[in-house]
Amino acid sequence: MPLVLYSVLRLLLFAVALGGLYLAGLRGWLLVVVAAAIALMVSYLALARPRDAASRYLAQKQEARSARTARGAASDVDAAAEDAAVDGASGHTSDGASGDTSDGRPDAEPDDAVARNRDARYQDARDAATDREDHGPSGPAARR
Repeated sequence: MPLVLYSVLRLLLFAVALGGLYLAGLRGWLLVVVAAAIALMVSYLALARPRDAASRYLAQKQEARSARTARGAASDVDAAAEDAAVDGASGHTSDGASGDTSDGRPDAEPDDAVARNRDARYQDARDAATDREDHGPSGPAARR
């Protein structure tokens, strides 16, 4: 709401400046340019509180968005850890090998499984980049 209020107040200042300059005899594109400059200067001086409120509102929205993103990333890690724990408890792994040690515990902790998966993806990306360097670019751009 503070953002809407600030925007409306700025538009109102522009309209007042436009009307005042029109009544003063200014016409054409110069009317709009001068009115915009006057509205900008007056809004900077006169609308400090609404501008600060709008800024705080936007900062709070950004913090809330960041917190949701962090919670989402944490839940992804939790889900991967849970999947690894379930796979380990059932004795099945994604490669078909048994996931149990001789004492009945899973081979790795869930965090280790997540780290291995992440490391494998990074290694795949590095291998793909190395292949492109070794063999040059491919695709439509390389055939031209």
